[in-house]
Amino acid sequence: MKILVVDDDYVSRTKVAALLKGYGVCDVAPDGEAALKLFEEAHKELAPYDVITMDIEMPGISGQEAVNKIRETETALKLTEAMAAKIIMVTAKTGLKEVSSSYYQGCNGYLTKPITPATVAHALGEVGIKHQP
Repeated sequence: MKILVVDDDYVSRTKVAALLKGYGVCDVAPDGEAALKLFEEAHKELAPYDVITMDIEMPGISGQEAVNKIRETETALKLTEAMAAKIIMVTAKTGLKEVSSSYYQGCNGYLTKPITPATVAHALGEVGIKHQP
C-alpha cells in the first residue's frame, strides 16, 4: 500500500508516518502544495496513493483545499470511488462542524490528535483497510 502523510508539524508528520509504515510505503509532505505535487507525480508514474492522511489546518493551501483539488483531479481522471485515494483528515479539533465539513469536502475518515497505534488502526478500518502491522 502507498501512503502520503501531510502535516505542517514535523513531530506530528513523523509520528503518523512511523505509525503507518507497518501498513505500507509512506511519503511525507509538509504542506498542501507539496502534497498536491506528490499526488500528481504518483498518478503520472501510475503508482497513485492508496491512503492520504491530511492535516486540516496548514499554512498556504489548507488540508480541505488540498482534498478538494485531489478529488477534482480524480474526477477529471474518471476514477471510480474504489480507485480513488482514501483520505483521512487529521486534526486536534473534534467539533461537529469540523468533522462534518471534512466529510462534505471529500474525506473518507477522521483521525483526532493525539494519535496512537489504536486510533490509526481504527481510522484505517473505517476506510476499509483491516491490515494490522
